[in-house]
Amino acid sequence: LLLCSSCFLRSAQPFNPERFQSGYLMMWFPYLSLLLGLMAKHTAAITVSEATYKGPRTGPGTNVDTKIKVMIPDGAGKFPVFMWLMGTGDEHAGEAYHAFGIHMATAGYISAIPDYPNEDFCLQPCKDEQCASSLMVLYGETKWKDGISKVGQPEKTRSLMKALDVLCALPKSDCSLGVAVAGHSQGAWATVQLATLDPRVTAIAPWSYGYLDISDKSVGACFVAAEVDKKIPKEKRRMIIGAKDDLNALNEPYDMKGPQAFSGYACDGNTAPIDCIQSDGSGYYVIAESEYAASDPGHSKATHGFFGNADPVVVGTRLLETFINGTKKWNMAPMFDWLAGAARSGTGAGNATLTPTPTPTPTPTTTPTPTPTPTSTPTPTPTPTPTPFPNSNSTESAASTSASSLVGLSQILIFLTIFASEAAVLSGSPHCWR
Repeated sequence: LLLCSSCFLRSAQPFNPERFQSGYLMMWFPYLSLLLGLMAKHTAAITVSEATYKGPRTGPGTNVDTKIKVMIPDGAGKFPVFMWLMGTGDEHAGEAYHAFGIHMATAGYISAIPDYPNEDFCLQPCKDEQCASSLMVLYGETKWKDGISKVGQPEKTRSLMKALDVLCALPKSDCSLGVAVAGHSQGAWATVQLATLDPRVTAIAPWSYGYLDISDKSVGACFVAAEVDKKIPKEKRRMIIGAKDDLNALNEPYDMKGPQAFSGYACDGNTAPIDCIQSDGSGYYVIAESEYAASDPGHSKATHGFFGNADPVVVGTRLLETFINGTKKWNMAPMFDWLAGAARSGTGAGNATLTPTPTPTPTPTTTPTPTPTPTSTPTPTPTPTPTPFPNSNSTESAASTSASSLVGLSQILIFLTIFASEAAVLSGSPHCWR
């Protein structure tokens, strides 16, 4: 703006081609400054860091340091907490799930993605004992048969309670404001089970879970609505599943009885899309293949991994454009916006900061007493003793360092813009506006 106004004010001066070229190039600096400034503001809104908790990462009964990705929003006051739980085989290093954490952090939540022993899934998820039959061993993958494959689902879930202990102990968190949990596939099972074991959880969004594709459908009895309702009301649960996901079936392929049994709601018909989302946003939604764009890969449409171009989610997996940008009730923004509102149980949370906070790593002094059944209330985990991150001496995270660099570059470009405008005045070029 300075450059253009200077040029117009001096429009009576004779045109000099060499000076015009210089002024024309300099004219782009304000736009670049504005763009970089906006990018810096967006990037600087969230601090990304890392924490650890103790869990059975290598086998039953083990107590291994396990990573948690943490995203802390900006603003004064305290924040509720959100956890995303990965599915079987998902890689903790994968980037696709970062979008979920950023969305919830922008909504005013401390967001986290904990790693956990998700390489295998126990096919008796209600039994609180070492796993006797696992998914990967059933499929002939014996890599983890003497370790992770033997970790029962309740043990995994109790370890995720320790991860929640870490998050609730952060200086900027207040779990009394709400705890939202969402997950996909095995992460959905863990999400529901966590809500039945930990009263801190206030709303959940499980994706792609239901009747296991085995003959004995009763193995998931502790996950059906009649049991889960005793711990968390159905008004605080929102279930999403694809029409081509075999977990939606009880007796016949894709008979859609799974969502009814596990959500606690029942809507007529078994032809997707089935919108059984209630006026309060709870309920279930069965996705139809027709709801995707033609550019979305066919192997992802309304399947178990309905939101990405690969399942499991690994490094390089990307979210589908339909899922990211859509406005349907199963798309990313509507889903997480509902979860953010449903889980919030208090007021006073701040707005979405780049002021890093040393994140504690708890060291529990004892192991929680195992509960006899997954639906019973476990012995509370001990209060963690926080210790700083290894990199807590750093004053900025990777995200904030990047943002600071952008801010600095933006300031330099603004200075050059002012300098260019003065040069344009002196050059007298009448054509800078072009």
